[in-house]
Amino acid sequence: DYLNIFIAGEPMSLFYALPTDGIVPEGKTGTPLSDGAERGPGSINFVDTNHDHVINVEDKVVVGDPNPDFTYGFNTSFRYKRLRISASFVGSYGNDIYNQQLANLSDLSTNSSNRLRAPVFDCWSPENKDSMWPAVSAYNSNDLNLCSDRYVEDGSYLRLANASISYSFPINSKRQIIRNIAFSISGKNLYCWTKYSGYDPDVNVYGSVLKYGIDMGAYPSGRTYMLDIKFYF
Repeated sequence: DYLNIFIAGEPMSLFYALPTDGIVPEGKTGTPLSDGAERGPGSINFVDTNHDHVINVEDKVVVGDPNPDFTYGFNTSFRYKRLRISASFVGSYGNDIYNQQLANLSDLSTNSSNRLRAPVFDCWSPENKDSMWPAVSAYNSNDLNLCSDRYVEDGSYLRLANASISYSFPINSKRQIIRNIAFSISGKNLYCWTKYSGYDPDVNVYGSVLKYGIDMGAYPSGRTYMLDIKFYF
């Protein structure tokens, strides 16, 4: 299913998908998809927005915006005698991410790859009515083919992009060949504060505004550590 949409006068690449209302409760029947399959208890409860008693592309609405309200960054440093500490932060606020990887890993209608634990062991049942995951018996392959708001997540984050600690030692020598030695420890991508459940909120796997803000198995940013020793002559 195609996810991003362009609407005149609106931000580009908005998420356009089916809205949902939890799971069909016990004793109820959800609106069927266009394939006519019954939506019994434990099924994903898609919302019939146009009230035509069938779920199809005509029921799509804007469910998210991958464009951030703003991005930001700031640096800080501290020096005391020969000790120096510095750090830089970057972040994004107000953007949504469509977690397609979560959709794939939670779909139990096929068995071609590994699946997450929660959709199996914490799925809906008459004894577990508050679960966000459908009953195992209620999975329908068409549920994955139609994008929905179930996988739209807050992509805001604050990342500790760089940090370093350094200290220099003076060398007392008559010849003064080496004046001092400086040791430093630094790291990149040390921590990320975010509510996003995927590996990395800074993601645009397709690299295009036509498919923007979608996480489909994107490799996360690496974390590196470095040790430096500098000799001053």
